[in-house]
Order: sequence, then C-alpha cells, then structure tokens
Amino acid sequence: MRMLPIPMSIDMVHETKTLVGIMAFFGLIGSVAAIIAGGFLVYYGGTGTAEISLFGQKISTTSTGVACVFLGIVALILVIQRAFSTLEKAIAAPDIKTPDSKPGV
Repeated sequence: MRMLPIPMSIDMVHETKTLVGIMAFFGLIGSVAAIIAGGFLVYYGGTGTAEISLFGQKISTTSTGVACVFLGIVALILVIQRAFSTLEKAIAAPDIKTPDSKPGV
C-alpha cells in the first residue's frame, strides 16, 4: 500500500519530533526495565516455563528471566526502529506555508 505524503509545516515537524521523543523515552525506559528485571530473574534463578511466539518465531524456555530479557530486547529494537522511521517521515514530508509559520524556525 502506497501512502501519499502529508504536507507538514515546520511547527508540525517540531511537534512530531517532541511527541516521538517522549514516546521513545518511555518505551526505552520500559524496555530497559524488562531487561534489568530479566537479568535479576536469571541471576536469582527464577524458573517457570515460558513459550513465546513472536513474528513467526517460537521460543520455549524454562527460565522466566531469559524470556523477560528477550521481550525487553525485542521491545527496545522495535521502539528505536519505529521512532527513527517516524522522525524520518516527518522530516522528509513536503513543507507547507502557513500564515502563522515563521521563516527560519
């Protein structure tokens, strides 16, 4: 499916970058927290059967820590990819002139 470019003013790009930055920050915090929690579970011997099916891949483990670390890493990668993709689209969007936009801002 081909998406048509959405014209954006400079102000809209700045707002998009700010919003994506906030969402990426909280996504990164959650991902890192899951990785750290998984590390503690691995270190302290947290056991339990976990079976994860994600993107067509199936992972089975008897360590909940390994599963938690795996989910944290996947979430971290997805957050970074989506944030950069959204920022790239916002910056590459055609510029529109609005009466309230200031030149050079």
